[in-house]
Amino acid sequence: MKYIACLLCFVTVLFIQGCYNNSGEYKGELAAISDSVSVTGLSGDSVKLVRKASIQFKVRDVEKSARSVSEIARNMGGMIFDQQLEAVETGRKELRLGNDSLLVFTTLRPGVNITARIPSEHLETFLNNIADLGYFTSNSSLHIDDRSLAYLQNNLKEKARKEVLSRASKQVKKYEQNYYSVLLNDEAIDQQIGNRYIDADVRYSTVDMFVFQNDVVRQEVVANYNIDRYNLPVGTRLLNAFNNGWHYFIEFVIALAHLWMFIVFLTGTIIAYRYRNRLKCAIFARKL
Repeated sequence: MKYIACLLCFVTVLFIQGCYNNSGEYKGELAAISDSVSVTGLSGDSVKLVRKASIQFKVRDVEKSARSVSEIARNMGGMIFDQQLEAVETGRKELRLGNDSLLVFTTLRPGVNITARIPSEHLETFLNNIADLGYFTSNSSLHIDDRSLAYLQNNLKEKARKEVLSRASKQVKKYEQNYYSVLLNDEAIDQQIGNRYIDADVRYSTVDMFVFQNDVVRQEVVANYNIDRYNLPVGTRLLNAFNNGWHYFIEFVIALAHLWMFIVFLTGTIIAYRYRNRLKCAIFARKL
């Protein structure tokens, strides 16, 4: 009886393990099918799914988190394509310490925009790892663009152009044949380059990230940039006033010296006028 009981237990364990393995294989097959089947009806290598993700999350230190994101991307075979760090000023207050200095308090909101290209097979792991860097995720999205038909269209056009070139009519003049051949070759090259772009987008997913943190307060002493606040001491200003007054007086005398002819003419005119009035008075007195 003990032998039969042990045999039954052994068979049960093998059955449970087999079911577990089959379920794991089934899940793996489902994942593989989801990556190799297109909604357009294509399957296998003809499926071209382009994945784009975006995420916004809050961290305690933007600069450290940006370096961590770059390190995670490199470890997964990806690369940072764009990174822009910016601290937006949200408030400012100035306190006057003296005529030549100010105590400035500034509130800043640091943030960094990062664009990365990550191998598509590591996209989910990458998103989970960078989300763990922050303590609050404000937005996260994933978009899958099925480019299978566009890829197929490029292949068919390229194949059709090659067939046209291979059976070009001999009745067409040579220079016309060369001209159209060049055009068809250029279009075929464009289709090939378009397919390579699609292949690159399929292999490497694009992730747009915005990392931000709480506002920070910065305190610094700066030079007073209000020029009107700068001035000389009172004694120096008073001495300059006396010097400027003497300078203005000399300039006035020099200006009068330039007008000496007008002064002489005016003086002569006044003397002649008075002499004429006295002469009239004397003649009038004699007549009386």
